Amino acid sequence: YAIMDFERLEPTLGTEADFKHLVKVAHGQGIRVLMDFVPQGCALDARYVTEHPEWFCRDEAGDMVHSHDWIDTWSFDWANPDYHDYMLDWSLRFVREWDVDGYRVDAPHGKEPNWDRATPYHASATNLSVIRLLERLQRGVKAVKPDGALLCELFGPVFTHSHDLTYDYYPMVMAFEMLDLRLTPWEFGYWLDDYWRVMPPNVLRVCFTETHDTREFHPPSYALRGSAAERALFGILVMAGFVPMIWSGQEKGLEDFYQGMFNARQRSAALRQGGFFFNTVGCHEAVTERGHGAHDWVFCLPRKAGDQVVWGLVSLWPEKTPFEFSLPIADLGLDPGTRYRLNDLVTGTDFDEYRRVTWIGADLARLVLTPEPFRPYLLQVIRET
Repeated sequence: YAIMDFERLEPTLGTEADFKHLVKVAHGQGIRVLMDFVPQGCALDARYVTEHPEWFCRDEAGDMVHSHDWIDTWSFDWANPDYHDYMLDWSLRFVREWDVDGYRVDAPHGKEPNWDRATPYHASATNLSVIRLLERLQRGVKAVKPDGALLCELFGPVFTHSHDLTYDYYPMVMAFEMLDLRLTPWEFGYWLDDYWRVMPPNVLRVCFTETHDTREFHPPSYALRGSAAERALFGILVMAGFVPMIWSGQEKGLEDFYQGMFNARQRSAALRQGGFFFNTVGCHEAVTERGHGAHDWVFCLPRKAGDQVVWGLVSLWPEKTPFEFSLPIADLGLDPGTRYRLNDLVTGTDFDEYRRVTWIGADLARLVLTPEPFRPYLLQVIRET
């Protein structure tokens, strides 16, 4: 992020014509293109250092300070109005001239105070002043391109008002806690229930099992790449209402799985915007030589939108085991006398419990299924005609 010039592309990556061609081809495939918007600072020898020295944060001695402790960048003063105008000018010009669809806003937090005595505002004003910049950026992008978008790397409530999407790290971290057996699926369900009750409405939450930061604070996400465990967690995040994100490279060899997940979400209003029924499905291990008891390691989450019901199901138990499930058929609007099948939206096939593929609604209040371990099922409850 040691940027030399916000208005020029790094020449080793290609020309402006190359980039415009990339955007055109992406749009032809139905893909929107977001550029990075990096407001923290610039390179030590960027032209702004001499052209606009008033844009930078300084310490008590009047010396410029590094941005976010990165020793190869100087820190911009987010409260400087001329800096705001400049950032808006070039970024909106790129939307107009290059037809990009918005920006991914990099880490608008943790700004150093500006102790420059020449500033007419308090030293701490620089910190949250980025919010005003981002609000103006969002309005400007929408004015040029109504379907443009801002994606924020941060996930606190203050950032939801000026962005269309936000990354959210906490669900990923909590999901890995569950994988490490420090949190049961039941406990995770309670956490998710609270999460969606307190989140600001109408802001899309982007979640993932891998991202550029997980190499630093969550190494297992790289170590588990391609594993059944990672696929299970990815499926749970889709079930739980998040917009799924693929980190570059994690799809290698698993293209069919991820394509199936995206297709399922695209086809299902229940997965995109349905109501949640956390911890409403009873789960017991079916009668075996070990007896019959509650089972802690199956994640179950029904979703409902209109007449569409999807039951998300993942067994985190390492053995293929028959479980007895109790769905809340009345809450889900299922008729006890009607026959249903459970169609997996990922594969397009009906769940086959040893050649049984249909159940009447009353059966769904107490049915036995034997899911494959760590396989995420997105089962749409379909009425038989």
